[in-house]
Amino acid sequence: MRSGRANASDETTAALKDLREYHRSEAAERPAEPLTIEEDRAELNSLVDLAGPLSAVSNVPPDREDLIVQNLHCQRLCAAYRTATPAIRSHLRKLLDAKASWTLIAFSRQCAVLAQRARNPALVDSGLLAHAIAGLAHGDIRDTLIALDELWKACVVTGGNPAAAFEVAAGLAGPTMATLFHDVAANRQGVMET
Repeated sequence: MRSGRANASDETTAALKDLREYHRSEAAERPAEPLTIEEDRAELNSLVDLAGPLSAVSNVPPDREDLIVQNLHCQRLCAAYRTATPAIRSHLRKLLDAKASWTLIAFSRQCAVLAQRARNPALVDSGLLAHAIAGLAHGDIRDTLIALDELWKACVVTGGNPAAAFEVAAGLAGPTMATLFHDVAANRQGVMET
């Protein structure tokens, strides 16, 4: 007969295998289609220019002014990403590095806090878009899960519909993040129903 501790260890191991599968899936993703039209290349270049400063973030905690500038870059990138074609969004996601991804994750967590303070569900949408862009390029899905949970709670607090917000974000994300958005929403709805 197995002890409770052994069962918990088996469950933890299974959960970690599931989390690793998200990373393997994202690593296998390829851009949706080649960019053949010169306008598409120009639009992708403008998005890359918006994302560029996100990679320049240092490890030193930014002061207030730097944080404001950083958040403006994130907001502009999210707004441009929302209106881009699926092909351009796909190429941009593949071009992001880990630092830019971490910056977007930090931005999403700030969006969750500010959304609750201001009672503004649009900030939740910006945070979810940041995740759609960042994907798992930063390398640790646990940080993504924590931030997504914070955004779910912020959406509830602001009176929004978190399942709908996550569905919209999934539609703008790559296949792996879309699956993660759906899985988090299904898990959270299951928790709310019990």
